Amino acid sequence: MPHFQFSVNLPKGRKEYTEDLYKRDPNMTSNKLEENNYEKVPPLTNSEVRKAINEIASGKSPGADEIPIVLLKDVDDEMITTMTAVSDAIWDKGTWPKGWKQSIYVLLPKKGDPRICSNNPTIALISHASKI
Repeated sequence: MPHFQFSVNLPKGRKEYTEDLYKRDPNMTSNKLEENNYEKVPPLTNSEVRKAINEIASGKSPGADEIPIVLLKDVDDEMITTMTAVSDAIWDKGTWPKGWKQSIYVLLPKKGDPRICSNNPTIALISHASKI
């Protein structure tokens, strides 16, 4: 089960409700990407990585790494080359970086009784780098 750290006192039962929503599948491995039988794909190009970064909507909140998307959109060509190499290494190795699996969960108040957990759905803020 994922470990949650809450920065506020939650109403009774909210912690358990949230943890239950995000229970891990016991058949999943912790870091390994899903095995596949796909054909070998060619390495990424710098232009593909730059395009992927630019397609991430501006103004989105950062994940646990606190790196805003505006910073990634403003990197130079040398950094794009590094990010391309990192992305290719992740694909080749088949292991997702530990830091990219950390999320910040935010409660979104909806109409209705706020004491009812299902009236306050959560969203997960993830690292923008993991979206590339």
